[in-house]
Amino acid sequence: MAVGDLIAEGGEVLATEPAERELRELYQARSPSVRVSMIRSVDGRAAGADGSSRSLNSEEDLRILRVTRSWADVVLVGGRTALDEQYGDVRLRPELARARRGAFRNALPDLAIVTRSGDVPDDLDPERTWLVTTSSQPAAELAEDWGERVIIAGEDQLDADELIAKLSRLGLGRVLCEGGPTLAKVLFEADVVDDYCLTTSPKLGSNDSPEVPLPPPGWRLVHTLTGAGFEMARWARP
Repeated sequence: MAVGDLIAEGGEVLATEPAERELRELYQARSPSVRVSMIRSVDGRAAGADGSSRSLNSEEDLRILRVTRSWADVVLVGGRTALDEQYGDVRLRPELARARRGAFRNALPDLAIVTRSGDVPDDLDPERTWLVTTSSQPAAELAEDWGERVIIAGEDQLDADELIAKLSRLGLGRVLCEGGPTLAKVLFEADVVDDYCLTTSPKLGSNDSPEVPLPPPGWRLVHTLTGAGFEMARWARP
């Protein structure tokens, strides 16, 4: 097997290829829908020794990341995750970008950052970035500079239902949340998540890192892929 190859439950090998046709079919997402996609260490943590999930990743896991992004209208992340993971504008390989054309309103996924403070990574494209906050938080004042790109969802605490509804009205119906754990838990507790893609890395996590949530009780395991010691499971609401 080559680096990056994945094995399906029946033993079929899903080899790496630029357009990822097999994986895209396996991970297709309807609109509207909310998908959470995360990686955890073998001991359940969200980050590795370097304080980010990058030290937990592999080429096998990154294949899933790229494919789930190729289906998304918007990638939703928490403010701390955006800073710790050094998020920038969401890009796709040319072959995956071409697969989206004609089927989506936006050529590439937008990025939406949930932030209280308004502290976000530098050099983000304001035409492809949304700031999500509540009316009582300092980030709400950024509307003077960001205008309609600031989405208010709730007063003190994030209102997940309101957020998803507002994103849908903006034409961003396929939502992909990439964490962190706190934001994922908010979405699960609000019962707005339809699909959970959870990779378990064989690497140990940092004791200082939060735990990644497991699928809610009663959720259905759709499929599992393995490769290089990694397990990529996809779960769906019952």
